[in-house]
Amino acid sequence: MPFHALLLTLFGFLATRIVCSTSGTSYQSILVPGSVTGGSTTEHIIHSNGKARHYLLHLPVQYDANQPAPLILSFHGNNHNAHYQESLSQFSDKSFNVNSIAVYPQGLNDSWESAPYAVADSRDFDFISALLDLLQSTYNIDVTRVYATGMSNGGGFVGALACNSKLSGRIAAFAPVSGAFYEQLGSTTPLVGPCEPNINRSSIPILEFHGQDDNIIKYNGQRNREGATIPTIPSWLEGWAVRNGCANGTNGHVENLHGGKVNKTSWSCNSHQNVVTGYKIAGWAHWWPTTERSDKTKDHLTVLNATTLIMDFFGKHALD
Repeated sequence: MPFHALLLTLFGFLATRIVCSTSGTSYQSILVPGSVTGGSTTEHIIHSNGKARHYLLHLPVQYDANQPAPLILSFHGNNHNAHYQESLSQFSDKSFNVNSIAVYPQGLNDSWESAPYAVADSRDFDFISALLDLLQSTYNIDVTRVYATGMSNGGGFVGALACNSKLSGRIAAFAPVSGAFYEQLGSTTPLVGPCEPNINRSSIPILEFHGQDDNIIKYNGQRNREGATIPTIPSWLEGWAVRNGCANGTNGHVENLHGGKVNKTSWSCNSHQNVVTGYKIAGWAHWWPTTERSDKTKDHLTVLNATTLIMDFFGKHALD
């Protein structure tokens, strides 16, 4: 066998690991065949607060190291993982995304800090902050176009990121899907503490999708779920409308779409169009809305595709 062919064969079976450190945070990259080209997904490890934290990184087909690229963080739900979220949300699919780097962080024990069942002292906010530092120092990322989306517990964590004073100053827009927005029992305060978005932002754009028939994170809320409260989705959206300066959060603009199967409520104020938007989908349960079959969605199909709408929403927002 020629020497170069032997090298390629060996490379196909063995991953090459590179260990580096920056700003006190160490990371380990697992290089796989094709990892240096656009259109590939690679696995990585970063050490944050003494814990090894994992994530998947997908470079888009049109990634050009000489051109700043948007970054999308996509968070998995409880009891799922980064690989599952990549397949479910489809931000690595070039038919949805050709320009943005997509990253799928992995939660400890497959969960995120914003939920009552999360690993104690997971310090997920520190993990995401360190991850953004690393990604922005490694790739040519447009720091004004960093976005967050996620499913269920991952969607709830996206809501928590929007409430975080530091990270809401680094992430331009937030799009939870079937979000589990846990609040302290009998309170409207998020489980992780008061909602205090970055004071330097003129707006915090929010887009949420929820099934009217969701029996896990119910659209009309739950007074006591695992020792915490789930707000009604309308009240959660209204809260964000008020935070964005809309004088009366109950006065959203309502549209009935797809023959009445979808109810869209949006708020525009202070020169920001549709700064908060919620989609309520009739006959839809706890799932990522899609019109496309995949190995994860299977026959769970509805009349709209959340990924398409999220990409459009992200494209309209950047940090001031």
